[in-house]
Amino acid sequence: MAETEARNSVDQLVELLNDRLKQSEWEILVALAEADGPLTEDELAEATGYTERTVSKRADTLEEHVHGGTLVQRDDDGNPYLHPQFAAAVRQYES
Repeated sequence: MAETEARNSVDQLVELLNDRLKQSEWEILVALAEADGPLTEDELAEATGYTERTVSKRADTLEEHVHGGTLVQRDDDGNPYLHPQFAAAVRQYES
């Protein structure tokens, strides 16, 4: 029951973010969701078509929107990646 409630909450968050995020932030979120692990700014720029500067700013803003830490995390080198359940919810929403 708790797992289902958590999944529903994450799904609702993804839907809310789709409505509130800028297009570039959403595209970065999708790129992170589709990745197998952390992505560098260069890899995010290549995946989204945005400049590294835009990717850097939007990734930080995205992290603020979801309050970072749990859903959007960073590896030891500072590269962002998503919590697996959050990434799965984003991929499902996109399909």
